[in-house]
Amino acid sequence: TGMTHGTPEYCESCLLADWLTRVAKVMFTHFPSGEARTFRERIDKRSGRRMRFSLAGQRLKRMGLLEGVSDYIIFDPPPSKKFTNVFLFIEIKARRGDGGRPPTVEQQRFIDAMIERGHLGKWFYGADEAIDWLKGLGYGR
Repeated sequence: TGMTHGTPEYCESCLLADWLTRVAKVMFTHFPSGEARTFRERIDKRSGRRMRFSLAGQRLKRMGLLEGVSDYIIFDPPPSKKFTNVFLFIEIKARRGDGGRPPTVEQQRFIDAMIERGHLGKWFYGADEAIDWLKGLGYGR
């Protein structure tokens, strides 16, 4: 499912983006791979089963879009100087009380792969959890 304007996940994402811009003042981007898409249906020739697909999704995948890429990529290393030359990857979810769910298998795999490559990555229920983690790394001081 995609994130649409007014959903709890959208609101949490905007809160985090505002904090990153106004308080932490870092270079970052939101990676919009999870936006809502229009789906079509077709019959699979091999199995005869009805399949749902998105033309936009197929085009993005063909151009190299990875599944599970985190919502936010922060390009500035943590001010704490404990880590250098690293990017941060943040997957933001709605708060638990607002229907937040854990990351998908693909999202967790992506975070794990970034950590294996020496970067920092984590997923959070809500902007507050993410901001607390970032403050612990020295951002926003």
